[in-house]
Amino acid sequence: MRAQHSVAILIVLSMPGLTAVAQERPRLPQGPPGTVTLPVADYDRLVDRAGQPERRPDPPPVDAVVGRADLRARVISNIGRGTLQL
Repeated sequence: MRAQHSVAILIVLSMPGLTAVAQERPRLPQGPPGTVTLPVADYDRLVDRAGQPERRPDPPPVDAVVGRADLRARVISNIGRGTLQL
């Protein structure tokens, strides 16, 4: 009876170590220095993205919206007043 109890305790105490081993991810093969190892799905996705040209934003409708602006402002107490001339 005592031997069975000791075996049961030994099994219970070794369980956390076994679950930790079971949860480890398999290591990817390591290449030579300066290389990167990717899963095939990630590589294919990157190749697809590289083959699509980058879409440039539309140009503005005019060359310049504001050519010049003069701003004059004064603050007295808590009140600010100013003029803006475009």
